[in-house]
Amino acid sequence: MARPLSFASDARLTATAWATASTIANTHPERFDMVLEQVLERLPQKGARTFTAAEDAQLAQVLGVGTGADIVGVREVMELCETVFRRACATGSTGPGLGEAAAAAGANEALATALRGAWSARGGEAIKALKTTPFGAPLYLESTRWQVQVPLAGNDDNNAAGTGGPTADAVLGTLDLT
Repeated sequence: MARPLSFASDARLTATAWATASTIANTHPERFDMVLEQVLERLPQKGARTFTAAEDAQLAQVLGVGTGADIVGVREVMELCETVFRRACATGSTGPGLGEAAAAAGANEALATALRGAWSARGGEAIKALKTTPFGAPLYLESTRWQVQVPLAGNDDNNAAGTGGPTADAVLGTLDLT
């Protein structure tokens, strides 16, 4: 069952980013849909940013928002889209649920529709890709070593009080699994 999706508490999702994304979704809906597909495709990749600085400049031109300072707006929009999709992955949200949460957070109808459509079309693939991407740990455990010890003597009350007391551990055995 999907958890409720909300973007209200995320400081990275500014009103300016929602407004810029809404403007782009209104002005260039087909181009924005293609960009959202790219964001979903790149979502499982490790790294801090979905697009490089050079790609940001190209996106600014393609989406018709200009160059220079406007590139910062494009970066914010891409971060917004990535955060929205990552949150949808984490909560197991559906397309309609994502659209409603985006509208509640400040997206206009065109942006909410674009996010809902992209998530409905490619969200399942993004979730599968994220689940198969290792994040700092191996996918399969190659070996493990277990050692079992049992305390034999001592008084736990004395040890907790810091007075010491005799203690001993018996090593029952070691098991290596490879």
